[in-house]
Amino acid sequence: MSASPTFSKFIPWLLIAVLALGYLGHRALTKPAYNWDLIGYMSAVLKMDGYTDQKNHKHVYETLYNELPRPAFNKIIGVDKQTGSKVVESYRHQIYQDPDALQQQLPFYQIRVAYTALYYGLYKLGVPLSKAPSILSWIFASICCLIGLSLIPMSKVAWLVYLVVFFEVIKASWLVRLATPDLLAAAWVLLAMTSYLKGRKTIALILTALLPFFRTDFIILSGLMLTTHLSIVVKNKRSKSKAPLIAGLGLLSLIVYSGLNSYFGNYGYLTIFNFTLIQNTPYPASLDVSLQANDYINAYLTGLGRWTHSRVGWFFIFCTLGLLSPISKKLSQELRLLSIISLAFVAIHFALFPAFLERHYLFASIWLSITLAW
Repeated sequence: MSASPTFSKFIPWLLIAVLALGYLGHRALTKPAYNWDLIGYMSAVLKMDGYTDQKNHKHVYETLYNELPRPAFNKIIGVDKQTGSKVVESYRHQIYQDPDALQQQLPFYQIRVAYTALYYGLYKLGVPLSKAPSILSWIFASICCLIGLSLIPMSKVAWLVYLVVFFEVIKASWLVRLATPDLLAAAWVLLAMTSYLKGRKTIALILTALLPFFRTDFIILSGLMLTTHLSIVVKNKRSKSKAPLIAGLGLLSLIVYSGLNSYFGNYGYLTIFNFTLIQNTPYPASLDVSLQANDYINAYLTGLGRWTHSRVGWFFIFCTLGLLSPISKKLSQELRLLSIISLAFVAIHFALFPAFLERHYLFASIWLSITLAW
């Protein structure tokens, strides 16, 4: 018996999805990058399990020593990968030597509560601490990929455009190797935007209000989404009654954001700016904020340099020009609006924090690739 026409239409889609997810799984599970953030998230998870201070520090590095290949372990503690005899990164090595330095890094990692909660869950199920991030990365990279494939037209050209951007421009096959909450955060944003696109706007806005649980800097996106929809609702007499709900969700998002920062003792905007972009130190709690204008100018110039040397940076410029052109009027109102919000987030985030780490804008890159495929 032959397959039904409806099912036959989905066979190419299923084949592409299986191949894409299989490739992502291969990259995540067999070629983990063991980036330094693995230490921060491991320490945060172990603190949830009662390991503190010196006990926490000892268990983190003993676990890494036992579970990582020796070159990867040497790199993550800041010594020569092959010999392990020469210090090549003093920041990493100082944290390896000093438990207090590791504890001072924790506010940067504990504040990603959705990611650390899932990481902790896998750890309690018996998954090795060094392996759990790879599983999480694969799951959420797969969700991101599937959301895109489910939204674009079922045509070879659309699939090609989307997959080229996803794997070659966004470099998902690299991101999936990292211990990072960015794929989880992107998947949550894409679920919210998909709900909005499909007309389930209340669900979308609730998901949006919870974004600080995934990345606190996504309070920017939460604000953009909620204020934009509030302005639409206020102009429409039929839906004006929803305005208090939207305002309440905005307040909820701010409470979550403020509460997380306060509870975990986050260092604040200027300290994080200086720590990341001006003076990287193992002891951020005692960091003195720079008062030199040149330090800030150089930070922005460095960020602009990264933007112009990035495929993702040029992709954002291309998409901005596309949305300003008459051809964008062919897009649905919601798809175009969400694409504009994505680019607005990129612009505001860069203006406040010009590191231009591509993974911070992952959701925007994926959403814009969906728009481009249309």
